[in-house]
Amino acid sequence: MAKWSELPRDILERISSFCIIHDHIRMQYVCKSWRSILKNTNRELPFLMMLPNDDEEDTDARDFFSLSKQKIHTVHLLEIRGKRCCGSFRNGWLMIVDENLDVFLFHPWSKRRIDLPHDSTFRANSLIGSSWGEIRDLGILKAAVSDDGKVVVIAYGLGLWFLAFCRIGDDVYTHIDINPAVEDVIYHKGNFYLFTGKTSLYLLHIEEEEDGSSPHIEELTVRLENDFKIPYRTFGYLVPDVLTDSMFVISRDIERIGEGNDSDEEEDLPHKTVHFDIFMVSLEESKTLKRFKKVENLGDRVLFLGHNSPIVVLACELPGFEGNRIYFADSRAERYYDGLHGCRDSGVFSLDDGTVEELFAERFHPTLSPPIWIATPPYSSSEIFEESSYAHEHLSLSPDGKLPGIVGDYPDELLVDSHTGRH
Repeated sequence: MAKWSELPRDILERISSFCIIHDHIRMQYVCKSWRSILKNTNRELPFLMMLPNDDEEDTDARDFFSLSKQKIHTVHLLEIRGKRCCGSFRNGWLMIVDENLDVFLFHPWSKRRIDLPHDSTFRANSLIGSSWGEIRDLGILKAAVSDDGKVVVIAYGLGLWFLAFCRIGDDVYTHIDINPAVEDVIYHKGNFYLFTGKTSLYLLHIEEEEDGSSPHIEELTVRLENDFKIPYRTFGYLVPDVLTDSMFVISRDIERIGEGNDSDEEEDLPHKTVHFDIFMVSLEESKTLKRFKKVENLGDRVLFLGHNSPIVVLACELPGFEGNRIYFADSRAERYYDGLHGCRDSGVFSLDDGTVEELFAERFHPTLSPPIWIATPPYSSSEIFEESSYAHEHLSLSPDGKLPGIVGDYPDELLVDSHTGRH
């Protein structure tokens, strides 16, 4: 039989040109030769993943809004029905928590799952209760995954924030003492970086040092608030620059909107993002603590922020797309209330004139499943972890030996080696 991995390049690219993005991505997991051909042939902006607009949380459908095509694609993901997505990463994986408080990584296109230690092994139970009805209050604030998929770092908690990590295969999380609270954690060029509530940048050391010291953090900067006035209601994001060896710190300023009656608490009111402040610090080694600089213009850069790992796009790579923008998804609402208003604070901030344009504000986005940006090639690595136990050289075939439509689930017995043709 013919080898699917040897399908002529022009035919493969022609087939791919008719596919929507999630089918295009799944085609890259057929075999390495397909991935090498297709990984840069369908350039799209990140997708915004959200529940369908039917006020139904317990559904296996997810809407993926394409900024590039201004269209919504509905994809059925039975594996995450009724579950909460806590984060998305550049390597394509999502962090999911289910009704049993099991935490796992899930890859929506390959349908692979990697189990992480149970929620109960966190230092403080991250729920304000024990029922699945309160899972929307799960305090997984942010998470980061190493590029090789071996280490996961999680900032979690309610009111008081904690930091923990695990290696794939661990049964429990390892805790790291840190004060003050962590607002963001990312992985960049072999290192985990933290941004704290006292507005400092830290480097996280996980591996045991030669002197036997346990995992710890290293402060890299002077506190941001020492040099700049930071609004009271802010949320910080770390974003590695794609053009320089620097790190952006993004401060998101929100306001409570609306008027409540005498029985309303302020935190029960909806909130709205009104402004972003941008700061930058060099990542070059220094013998002294470094200081932040204020940034007034992002130039050609476009940032995508939320529960996702940071995504940076250059507008020059996408004709007709404007730079100097921040696209943001609601990453704060579920920390404060139980879904009265939902997660509606998503939009686009323009640094040109300081305006905010709302995105999908007419929808009700449950706090159980807030909108989240999903990286697409080439802004994602489009890799299943190379050094994991998952094989890449597998091709899904239908029982009659024909290539399926790359949209369904196929049992393991249909996985065929693309070189030998054997099960």
